[in-house]
Amino acid sequence: RITIIGMGPVGASLGLALKRANLADTEVIGTSQNRDYLSTASKMGAIDEAIANLKTAVRDAGLVILDTPLRETREIMETIGPILEKGCIVTDMSASKLRIMEWSEKYLPTYVNFIGGHPLTKKTLRSPKEADASLFEGIDYCIIMSKLAEQKAIKTVINLVETLGAKPLFLDTHEHDSYSAAMNYLPIVIS
Repeated sequence: RITIIGMGPVGASLGLALKRANLADTEVIGTSQNRDYLSTASKMGAIDEAIANLKTAVRDAGLVILDTPLRETREIMETIGPILEKGCIVTDMSASKLRIMEWSEKYLPTYVNFIGGHPLTKKTLRSPKEADASLFEGIDYCIIMSKLAEQKAIKTVINLVETLGAKPLFLDTHEHDSYSAAMNYLPIVIS
């Protein structure tokens, strides 16, 4: 069971890409606080099942992917931490990593593997209706390891990234955030 938390345009695109990959014996669950987003993802076939209740959605998940705004991520980690299965892998798709990595250490149990992620998409999608299974093809996908991540979990996230058609790009937390800030804010400053 793969659970995607957040069914925004990137989360819905991820679901479509996973469904297109036709992974054997894999169920893709979607959950979101935004019922319209969840409904859209379900109707477009990005997920096998839409579950509105966060705790129910992550129960029995082997992989949990966070596509949530930074301001919501801490609370979500705090909520799901106690109910995640032993050996569960959690990753995210946030453009900021320092806080995410700190929260993962604080709120996720040590028997859960957290690996930060950030797809460097070339297109900006504005709504889940624009979701595209090919969004990840040929892009770099940043992978940021936590201190306690097991090799098996790291390989799983690498396989996920490659299944999406992306290329793994390994960075540390500070390196990622400095590049991310430059990409996001330097054009604004220059203009």
